[in-house]
Amino acid sequence: MAIVILALIALVATRLDAQQWDSQEALRLVQRAVDRRLETRRDTALQNYRAEVSGFVFFSTQIGEGLSDPPRLIKADQLAAEVYWRTPGMSKQVITAWRDRRYLPTDIAYHRDHLTMVVGNLADRITVGEGDEVRGVLHPFAPGGPTAYQYALGDSVSIGMTGRTLHLVAVDFRPRDPTAGLAVGRAYLARDRGDIVRLRLGFTAAAYRDQTIEDITFVLENSLRDGRFWLPFRQEVEIRRRVAWFDFPVRTLIRVRWTVDDLVVNGPLDPALFGGPALAGLPAAADSAGPWTEPLERAAEEAARPLSEQDLETARLEIRRLVGPRALQTMRGTRIGTNSVSDLVLVNRVNGLRLGIGGSAATGGFLGKAWLGYGTSDGRFLTRLALSTGVAGATGMVEGYRRVVDLSDIPVISPILNSFRSQEAGKDLGDYVLLSGVGGRVTVPLSARSSIALGLGVERSRSLTVAATPVHGTYRANPPLGAGDYLQGSVMFKRRDGGVGLAQDLYGEIRLEAGDGPTQYLRLTAEATGITTLGGRALVARGYLGWGTDGLPTYRSFVLGGRGTLLGEPFRAYGGRSMVLLHVEWRPTVPVPSVSFGSFASTGSDLVIAPFVAAGWSDRAIPGTTWSATGGVRPVVGVGVEWLMNLLRLDVGIGLLDGGVQVTLDVTRGWWPLL
Repeated sequence: MAIVILALIALVATRLDAQQWDSQEALRLVQRAVDRRLETRRDTALQNYRAEVSGFVFFSTQIGEGLSDPPRLIKADQLAAEVYWRTPGMSKQVITAWRDRRYLPTDIAYHRDHLTMVVGNLADRITVGEGDEVRGVLHPFAPGGPTAYQYALGDSVSIGMTGRTLHLVAVDFRPRDPTAGLAVGRAYLARDRGDIVRLRLGFTAAAYRDQTIEDITFVLENSLRDGRFWLPFRQEVEIRRRVAWFDFPVRTLIRVRWTVDDLVVNGPLDPALFGGPALAGLPAAADSAGPWTEPLERAAEEAARPLSEQDLETARLEIRRLVGPRALQTMRGTRIGTNSVSDLVLVNRVNGLRLGIGGSAATGGFLGKAWLGYGTSDGRFLTRLALSTGVAGATGMVEGYRRVVDLSDIPVISPILNSFRSQEAGKDLGDYVLLSGVGGRVTVPLSARSSIALGLGVERSRSLTVAATPVHGTYRANPPLGAGDYLQGSVMFKRRDGGVGLAQDLYGEIRLEAGDGPTQYLRLTAEATGITTLGGRALVARGYLGWGTDGLPTYRSFVLGGRGTLLGEPFRAYGGRSMVLLHVEWRPTVPVPSVSFGSFASTGSDLVIAPFVAAGWSDRAIPGTTWSATGGVRPVVGVGVEWLMNLLRLDVGIGLLDGGVQVTLDVTRGWWPLL
């Protein structure tokens, strides 16, 4: 199996050496860029400039295995500043207005240079985080750069302007020694003089001084001023962090975005402006009168959209292609860890109290993960071993496992709440099967948001019986779901959520699975989420379609009803080899009094009131199961309420055909993968 997966990686990977590195044409253009950077600092035609700029600093987090879901906003800061520059390369920035808002509890304090705009396309010796994160890295277009870097020409671009045409050339750069602490990325240079028009830049692992840094990425764009000078226009910087000693699927991100609103070249400028610290003005966020024309929440949502098609994720894909994962791997060594809280402690009716521990080891571009669990009631050991690597943007993974999973593709309750209900009240909402197998997967990115994955494996499914006893109540029986041994292959197309601030979006995944064993089957699933606005507020539609052939084994069939799918209908009363589920909700907010818990957190000043409608249908029920065909469409209506910075959600649902009413309270669904 490992040989098959590695062969697939070789087929989809682009050879890193396919480019012609250090050609004479590339080196001549690079030398023009090096010379131009020096000329700009002593060019008497450019004496100074003054710019009014606006910016945002977003602090967010990503959670869940693979960290593939979009970031969740924790805090947003909006700033207005004045930027001054004069020859020979002196600069000063003054924060004139600053406001902030917390969306989740945090007490983060930023490095001061995270609050500044980059001037001069970074210094000849690049420093980030006041030297705590990156210090003294040689710029690829600084004097001495060609001795440390390799260069390769990319595509050419022509831009038509009034009275002239600008010719830009893409130049990729990477360290001659991949283990050195240097930069890697792509620049677009003006062919005639070597001016830097656009710069996408990251760093090798050896460049980072802080062990928690996963990567830092710059996207800097310049515009032509007075027909001659390429000066800052807009830019974006992102700093991603992980816990250095514990492997847990949580990443924090600081994303900084600046836009130049107005810039004046060679105007009157008092030299006294450059006295004192390089960053002056407001020391912290305040309710100061600023150039704000709309509430911060709306402004932050608008600004959180991608800057352009050449966004940060595109830059990271390009960087990985240029040097490979080995030179970028910062989380090295052996660490204890887990994919979720429930991997450590969980309660269900087939394992009882299940305890687990895991860890990871990373070296040489490979990442190995292991997990071991033990059920105290059934005495069963469970495990997962996985090895993954990446080549030129593609990733490959092989794994072996023995695990207990729920039947449904659609989670219906947070694992931590289900453990509590199972232990205390005998209310376990899972229907479990024991799976053992080996397999692998290759994932190839198609764009910054989309990917295709190919999988192949052998899997055995076995039925489980109730082995635990709750403190109160009685567990329901676990259905027989085992179906024997199957050879399985799959192909999946996925488009990721676009993240915060998109007024319109469409994302989801389509998966086709084929199996050969006691029966032969095909299984097709499609999940999609569409977002638009109604009355200025989000209107969200989620859909799920499942279909299987007559040979579909029971543990790969579909179920719906009740909590998590059709609130107001009996729990998992319906199912079969075909299923459709649709949920549409409108998400207006209303202001509510906020209770503060110091500078760290508060209950939040908004309440989401989300009326919803949902409908489900299933057909081709499987004999011997407790779920049946719906006999038509089953509609429900209800309302959800999210509070405590959208961490908790209360739902009330009514089944329109039978009049059933259900009420649920849980952590909001987006946090379930972490629990």
